[in-house]
Amino acid sequence: MSIEFSFKSSVAERWKAIFEGLSRGETGALFQDRMDVFGEAVAEQLEDVLERWPGEYFLVSSYDQKGESMQVEFVAGPDAAKFAQEMGALFVACGVTDLRCRGIDLSGD
Repeated sequence: MSIEFSFKSSVAERWKAIFEGLSRGETGALFQDRMDVFGEAVAEQLEDVLERWPGEYFLVSSYDQKGESMQVEFVAGPDAAKFAQEMGALFVACGVTDLRCRGIDLSGD
């Protein structure tokens, strides 16, 4: 599952740190700490999302930053579309724009 979005250049390093951590499997408290920069409302929303989804869904297989745009590939799982909706809403709460979500078919068919 892939999520793409744009952001303000002032938060570029924050997003990079968030996705580097998720690519290393840091899906719990460290993820929450990195997201705290976006405020209390985002922290509460993230807490809810973390309670509903297994940690594996948050793992990032790759990410690519180009200027003020980011593309992130999440490992996700069978309910990837629903997870993408919740993550998209979380990212919008962080102030991102031009949000796009798409599934990635790895079945080989």
